Formats: sequence, C-alpha cells, structure tokens
Amino acid sequence: MYNAPYPARLAVSPMEQMEFNQLSIRHLGNIFFRHRLLILGIVTVVTGATALSQLLVEPQYVARSTTKIEFLSTEGSGSAVPVAEKEMRMETQTKLMGSRSLAEMVVRDLALQNDPQFTGKPATDEARLGPKRLQERVSLTTRKLQGVTQVKRQPRTQLIEVAVATDRPELSAKIADAFSLALQRWENRARSADREKQIQSLDKKVDAVSAKLAQSEKAIADFRLAHQMPMGAGTTVDLAQINAMAADAANASANGAATRARATGIASAGLGGSAFAESSPVAAQLQRQIAELGQRKAELSVTFGPGYPEMQAIDVQVQAAQSALVSELARSRQTAVAAASANASREAGLARSEAVGATARSSVLSGVVGALTARAYRNIEANVTLDGLERNASLMRDLYTSAQRSLADALASRGNSSMSATVLAPAAVPTEPINVSPKKDISTALFGSLLLGFLIAFAREMLDTRLRSANDIRRRFALPTFAMFPKIDPRLLAEPASNPVVRHPRSVYAEVARSLYLELASQPTKGGGRIVAITSPLPGDGKSSVALSLAAAAMKQGARSILLDLDLRRASVLQQVQRASGQPDLIHYIRNHQMVQNLLPHVIDPTSDAARTGADNDDDHRLPAILSTYDRVADPGALISSGALRDMLDKLRSQFDLIVVNVPPVLAVRDARTLSSIADETLMVVKWGNTKSEELAAAIDAMVTVPSAIIFNGVDYEDHARRRHSDALQYFARASCYYEEIDPADPASEPASFRDRLDRRNSAFRQWLRALSQRRGDASAYG
Repeated sequence: MYNAPYPARLAVSPMEQMEFNQLSIRHLGNIFFRHRLLILGIVTVVTGATALSQLLVEPQYVARSTTKIEFLSTEGSGSAVPVAEKEMRMETQTKLMGSRSLAEMVVRDLALQNDPQFTGKPATDEARLGPKRLQERVSLTTRKLQGVTQVKRQPRTQLIEVAVATDRPELSAKIADAFSLALQRWENRARSADREKQIQSLDKKVDAVSAKLAQSEKAIADFRLAHQMPMGAGTTVDLAQINAMAADAANASANGAATRARATGIASAGLGGSAFAESSPVAAQLQRQIAELGQRKAELSVTFGPGYPEMQAIDVQVQAAQSALVSELARSRQTAVAAASANASREAGLARSEAVGATARSSVLSGVVGALTARAYRNIEANVTLDGLERNASLMRDLYTSAQRSLADALASRGNSSMSATVLAPAAVPTEPINVSPKKDISTALFGSLLLGFLIAFAREMLDTRLRSANDIRRRFALPTFAMFPKIDPRLLAEPASNPVVRHPRSVYAEVARSLYLELASQPTKGGGRIVAITSPLPGDGKSSVALSLAAAAMKQGARSILLDLDLRRASVLQQVQRASGQPDLIHYIRNHQMVQNLLPHVIDPTSDAARTGADNDDDHRLPAILSTYDRVADPGALISSGALRDMLDKLRSQFDLIVVNVPPVLAVRDARTLSSIADETLMVVKWGNTKSEELAAAIDAMVTVPSAIIFNGVDYEDHARRRHSDALQYFARASCYYEEIDPADPASEPASFRDRLDRRNSAFRQWLRALSQRRGDASAYG
C-alpha cells in the first residue's frame, strides 16, 4: 500500500475497520448468494455422480479374517522375544501381509487370474498364453486384489485383520482366509532360504578361521625353533633356574672358603700341638666363629656386593676373630707344636683338597649362571614378538569356537520357524453388502459438495481483487466513495448535449452527478472557486465522462462551472467538442490571460421563472464551459508544469465556482502528480468490476497527495444489487420509481444516420480550420 497520511475527514474509525476486517455471517451469506450458480453446479455434479454410481456399481461384500502372529526367539529356542523387537516384527508382518508379493502369492494359490468371478473375464487356457502374457495377467489381477484388500493391525495386539471386498460373498471369504496361509508359507520359505544362506556362510567362516588358526600355531612353533625357546622360555622359569644355579655357586664358594680356613687352622694347630688344641677351648671357639662368619659372607655374596655394610661388618669380625685366634695360637703354640705337627700335616692336606674341589664347583656353577642370564635376556627380547603371535592364535581359537557353536545352532534350528501365523477368526461369508445405504452416501455427497462449492466460491471471492463497492474501497484503502455512476449507453456520452445530466435530469445518472457536486460543495474550501482534478489509474475508466457530468451537474445547480481538459496526449471527445465550437482553444487562452473572462457562460438562476418552467431551452445555456485543444499536444508536460497554467487557474478560480480538470491517468504519465498538487480535491475514477485493487494502490502510491475520494463508473446496478454488497444500491430496485428511465426513442439516444454523422464531421472540420487560421493570426500578433 502507501504511506501518505489520510486527511482527518477520510479516516475510518476503529469500529468500522474491525467491521470491515471481520467476516460475519451476513458477509458469508452474501458470498454464497453471489456465487450461488457455481455452488449449485458443483452440488449438482457431485451429487448426481454419486447417485449414478450408486445405481451402476454392483454391491460389494466384505469378508474379514483375523490372524494371530506369534514369535519365537531368533535362535528358535522358544524363549520370549523382547517387546521392542516384537513390535518391530509385528509392523513388518503387517506391511508384508499388505504387500504386492503376498497378494501375488494369494492370486497364484487361488488361481484368481483365471477366475471369471474375480476378474470379470472368461477363463482361458494358461498354457496357450505363454509365460509373458500369463505374468501380465497375474500382475493385473494382483493390482486388482490389492485394490479390494485392506490390511490393518489391531493396536497393541498381535492380531492382523484382513478385509476383502468383492461382489461374491464366498469369494471374499476364501480370499481373506488365504492371506494367513500365504503369510505362513512366505515366512517359512524366507526363513529356510535365510537359514541355508546362514549355514553356508558359517561353513565358509569355520573353514577360513580354521586355516588362519593353523597358520597362527605354525608361526608360533617356527618362531620357538628359530629362537631356541622351549615352552616356558622367557618367563619366570628362566629366573627360577638362574636363582637356583646362583645359590649353588654361592654355596660352593662358601664351602671352599670354609675348607681353606680349616686347612690353615689345621696347619697352625700342627705347630702348637694337639694338646693345646684339645686343652684350648678359646681357639676352638674362635675357629668356629671365623667359619660361621665365612659361611655367612658366602651366603650374602650371592645377593650383595663387597661394599654392602653387613659384608664389611663380617670382614671386620673375621679380622678381629683371626687376630684373636693368632694371638691365642701363638700363646699355646709352644705347648702344642710337638704333639700336633704330624696330625696337622695330614689334616691340612685333606682340607686343601676339599677347598680345591669346592672352588672348581663354584667356578663351573658361576659360568652356567652367566650363560643362563644372557639367554634369559635374549628370550625377553624375543618374547615380545612371541606374545603377539600367541595373542593372534588365541583370537583365532575364540573365533573358531564361536563359529563352530553358531554353525551347530544353525544346523539344530534348520527346521524351526521364528513366526507362527494362525487364523484366529476365519472369515465368515457376508450376507449384507457394504453399500446398502444410498441415502447416506447421497447425503454425504450433498453436504460435502456444498462445502466444497462454498470453499471454492470463498477462494474466488478472496482472490478476486476487482473493485465493486464502497466497502471494498473503505476496507482496503480507508477512502470514501463519493459517487457510483450507472452503466449507460456510451452513445449518450459521446457529445455534451446528449449527456443524461443535461438531457435527462430526472435519471439516476443525473442524480448521481448532482449528489457528487453537492458532496464536493459541502467540503470546506480556501476561498474562491474550487479546483477538482479527476483522474484514473489507467485509460478507459471513463474519467472524461465523469468530469463532463460533474461540470454539467454544477451548471444545473446554478453554479458557474468550467471543464478544463488537460489530458492532451491522446484524442478525446472533449477535443472534438472544442473543434466543433470554433472557439479559441486552451493554448490560446494560456497565452492570452486577459481573455479568460470570455469563457463565462450564461447561467440560469435556479430560482427564476425560466428555470422553474423550463422556458429557456437553449442547450448552450445549460452546458458548462469546455476548454480543450484542437488536437493532441506534442509536449503537454511542459505546458502543465508552466507557470502560465497556474496563473490561468488562479484567474479561473476568481471567475468560476467549480473548475473541473480532466487529468491524464496516473499510471500512464506523470502529469497527474503535478496537477493533483494544484487542485483542491482529487477524485480517482475506477471502473466497476474492472479496476483491480493492485492498480488503484499503485496509482495512489504514485500520487503526491492522497485522493480525496473514489468515483465508481460504469456500475451495473442490477448486477450490483444481486451481489448484495450491503450498500444503498442493493435496494435500488425498490426505489427506482423516483427516477425516470432514458427513453430509447429519444433522438439524443438514437444512433445518428450515416449522412448526419458525415455532415457533423464536415461542419466540425470547417470550424477547426477557421479556429486554426484565427490562432495563427493571434500568434503573429503576439509574436
């Protein structure tokens, strides 16, 4: 729309706006009345078609069969199926029962493709049809079976209902029961095929896993042979062996040290004699202490090094004991040397022999411990790869065991079924057809078509943007409508003298023109004559006729009026009148402002006797002054925007009561925007039932000022009243006695003969030549 502010006198109250924006029952009734023929046609067609179908269609019999579906676990063990899985499988079975594949199975089971009762065609020998034609016939029959079959699952149950409708009761029942059997066979066949595929797949899987397991175990054996790793190598077994060997070596070393110490003691004892040895318990105790400390040191040397504090403490104790022993032996040596020398020599030799053996054994064991330690380190490094091979082998063993178990389960459940379809309620042979209530169907069709027709009529009403009533103007544009000129014969508007306002003052047309003038006269003015610009959105809306009628109505009311034609871009009736008058045209008066007073016509006083009795019948005295050009103007924009035109209008304002300006269409040229800013009132003429709201909105947007009001032209009063727009014209027929009809025998309304038209044109041409020569003379005078 547009954003120009509306004058206060044109504003619509909130209650009026709410009334126009809301649809009432009365508005809906008017819409129904306007489109009653369309609605009646839709109702007739739909209801008639329904009634005809009730007469032509054969009665259908519906048979219903209820099937109960039970599920076992996937392994076929009979265990319960989870609820979620059960619901999913029930939906699957319902869709399967209504599928084309199951319907085709039923067709083949019952040979419906060759059943005349179902197909309506005579039976034929299927062997002569050939596979291709037979399949086509089966496909057609399957499509027909799907059209007469309805599969529905009862909510939250394991029951599926199949309804089949045919014109044969027994056939309907037989087909309905066949669906359950077909579903069971379909499931068994699909289950068997899936199970065989599963067994074959598991066989292949077992073989593949077995081969991979053999490869993994062979890889482990080859790795152990290559790295000389027996079972347990690289584990805690190696550590236990190393610890045992190290303990034996330490023990042997300790024994050798003890034997050497004992040999030294024996040698020393031999110097002192056996008597001292026998009679000196201190020496014996010291020797035992040294031996124990040596053995303790040997045991600790297996685990700790020589710098360990306890080892150092033992060395200190050994040295102290040895020093004490040496002192003791030195003291008693003198007494025991002689007695023990022989025995000491023998014992010392034996001790030395034992010490050599222990030392040799310790050396061998130490070498073995070193070799075992080096090999253990190598096994630890190789054990990383070995662990990977063993994990792979363990995985293959698990896969092989799982595959074997799955294969065994599949073989055990080969004959089992995961679903059981049982006919819980077989289809009973129906005795009553489903279409036994034609009245109900016809009533439904009647009300449905009535609603459909009204919706279509309502859609047409909403989509139709053509303007037809003042309510449309006020609801969409918040503008008033000042007049609605009736549609009359265009010949009556061809000449000013034949205008109904002049020729038929008691006609409806004249009354509308007078009402328009009085409406304008009631509006406040700045002083002086009122300038009214009359325009339209597009050409062909009849603005020139409305402008002439308004000026004539003002003249009939005793006002001084003039019609100024500024639609100069195209030829018009007003230009023909100007040429026929032989008077100076608009351009002449614009250039000679002092001659404007010559335009003043003779005005009849409405209170005079001549006006009351109609004694003055001179048409010139009853016509407004008309000022136009002889022909189209090359550049009317420059003329309209000139100051000379404004000066002329100011002079006319002081000499006339009403100056009607015929303005070009708004959407055609820019002239209307310029002239609307000069005028006191701007009236927009729209053609009834032809001008669209989009066109009027675009025209209002293009104008500088908002139009004062809208004028409807070419209104078909009878059609308008039939449409029930809830305005005064709806009751025109009841008030038509107040107006006279235009008599077709009136010479003004009769078409002129060819000779009359030719004489009129010749006279107008001669007058135009005289005016042209006069205008050239004036131009030379002012030139």
